Amino acid sequence: MTSAQPGDRRDRLIDTAIRLFSERSYAGVSVQEIADDAGVATGLLYYHFKDKQGLYVAGMEVFVQRLRAAIEAAAQASLAPIERLIAGLSAQLHFIEKHPDGYRELLRGAASLPPVSAIIEREREERLNQIVEGLPLGVTPTPTVMATLEGWLHFVDGIQLAWLEGNTLKREQIADLCQRVLLASITTVAQYDRERQSSDEPS
Repeated sequence: MTSAQPGDRRDRLIDTAIRLFSERSYAGVSVQEIADDAGVATGLLYYHFKDKQGLYVAGMEVFVQRLRAAIEAAAQASLAPIERLIAGLSAQLHFIEKHPDGYRELLRGAASLPPVSAIIEREREERLNQIVEGLPLGVTPTPTVMATLEGWLHFVDGIQLAWLEGNTLKREQIADLCQRVLLASITTVAQYDRERQSSDEPS
């Protein structure tokens, strides 16, 4: 019987941490409990992650990477921009539905720990850039358009959390609603920009 390699033990610690933090929250789990559950010494945990917060941040990073992989697998490059958006939304909701506690803990961590907040903000930035690349012809990323898109991303986070907390809408309905809200918002803000531009022009 061969012993586990250092990388395997590190991965096991991360998987254990994601599970325990998701089940009981950051404050509800001790370093000793994580090490015991993973079958390693606490010294190995400190060697790889420095402290409990370091392990927590690493776990949330891996959780987000897995979410991103699920989205990218569904949102194939061969699809049209709006189709990629729909496919990615559906994949994201499916992932969250399978890992609701992990998603809740991710949002809790973002609210209390700057490193986790930075992970989420980086993901939002990437998603924002993808939406900008797929903007309809004639719509440019003006400050009002960008503010609207950033607001929509926060709307998606909020409606997903409300859905997890007991909203009766189906996953497909949530994805369709998010898509419709985005398209309506882009149409409205583009019209707003045109009206402002017209009013600013000298008569």
